[in-house]
Amino acid sequence: MKRKDLAALLTRAAAVIEDPDSETGAERAQLVEDLVAASAELEGALIRIRCTDQLGNIAYIIKEGGQVSCVLANGIPAALSYGVGHVKDEMSLKFSIADANTPEQALQAVRAAAGSSRKAELI
Repeated sequence: MKRKDLAALLTRAAAVIEDPDSETGAERAQLVEDLVAASAELEGALIRIRCTDQLGNIAYIIKEGGQVSCVLANGIPAALSYGVGHVKDEMSLKFSIADANTPEQALQAVRAAAGSSRKAELI
């Protein structure tokens, strides 16, 4: 969930707390479901992508919450380019991964950056 969506959800929740009659019972029930889902997403948003180059070198791209990092197979932190190869704008890639709402969206961003030079897979 993006920050602006979370902010809107929390603002809506605050308005309903202040005036419970501002929404119907069904709308309030949906609000509770949305808040629970957002909480679960923030707590459990862990995505791991293994990137393997043509020589068999492995790097892991990890998204936990809103943080994106890259770690080599031996545990040494590295730039994202170790996982996807040379990219013109590593920060844009980092933002794309951070903004991904699903593991598949994050994987798609990594694959688009890596092209055919790397194999990328969810683990």
